[in-house]
Amino acid sequence: MNADDECIHGLGTVAACVICNGRAEQEHRARLAADGAEFTARFESVCPACTTTCEIGDRIVHVAGGFYVHIGCAL
Repeated sequence: MNADDECIHGLGTVAACVICNGRAEQEHRARLAADGAEFTARFESVCPACTTTCEIGDRIVHVAGGFYVHIGCAL
């Protein structure tokens, strides 16, 4: 796949789509690094982003406002 190919999301070229060109993932990782380190949950809690349980052993991150959320919810 090159930058001039059509995006599978219907957003123009691969170069223009932040999902296809990887920019969304890079920005997500940068936000995680800026907010707090990723780590393993030692206690059960409720993720305020998705309102499901963060189980012991889940990968979580500390975000602005003092909350702990699933790594996937930090986006």
